[in-house]
Amino acid sequence: MRHMGASISRLANKTAIVTGGTSGIGRQIVETFCAEGARVVFTGRDLDRGRAVTDKTGAIFVNADAAALDDPARVVTAAADALGTIDILVNNAGTHGPPLGIENFSIAPFDDGIAVHLRSPWQFMSLCVPLMRKSGGGSIVNISSIAGHRVCVSSLPYAISKAAVLHLTRYAATELGKDKIRVNSISPGLIAMTKKGQQPADAMFGLDLVMKVISRQALRQAGRVIDVAQMALYLASDESAFVTGSDFVIDGGTLWGSPDPIGI
Repeated sequence: MRHMGASISRLANKTAIVTGGTSGIGRQIVETFCAEGARVVFTGRDLDRGRAVTDKTGAIFVNADAAALDDPARVVTAAADALGTIDILVNNAGTHGPPLGIENFSIAPFDDGIAVHLRSPWQFMSLCVPLMRKSGGGSIVNISSIAGHRVCVSSLPYAISKAAVLHLTRYAATELGKDKIRVNSISPGLIAMTKKGQQPADAMFGLDLVMKVISRQALRQAGRVIDVAQMALYLASDESAFVTGSDFVIDGGTLWGSPDPIGI
């Protein structure tokens, strides 16, 4: 517990890589980690946004595409050179893709979803684990989605790749526990992204769909990027030292259905 007047940096002396850190949830995680004392390397494809985050936080930007096969190794090498060690990895980079169902098979969206949401986290983990092991442990946080938990209106490649992230997390947690490397995931629901350069939730999904989702939540509001970032902070910090292989749903109660009576 923090005491009045005390300043406690929850990630003091920690180093971190955050993929997809130039906007939305990823940007908020970078800002939160830096504010809590971490030294951070983050990735993204947009140079201007990357520079803006660096100017605000002092974090180190590496222009990279998480889906590009050669980029993860380049990012981890740059991070190790700049930071010395890697204590925290947040696999946040993502893409939603077009709304596709079973009869709309398309190879490009399928491959994109798998590359960004599944192959990239696995690849980043495989590169960071030796560095974490050498320094005595670490924390890995994978960003999944409630679309990976339930069938809902979404892109099929997005949903199945996010579901795969959940099992990748459990598998990695079981394998890496002996090395004191913890692996957990976060599954956000509807998150409003309203910072400069980002679309609000109603612009991304359509106001009607947003209102329908909110009406079926226990909490009748969209989530905020800070809600997800605070969970990532907890999982990255020593406060969660006995937590691994778990998924943390941040969705205002969406998974549990509508709080309204169903008439029976």
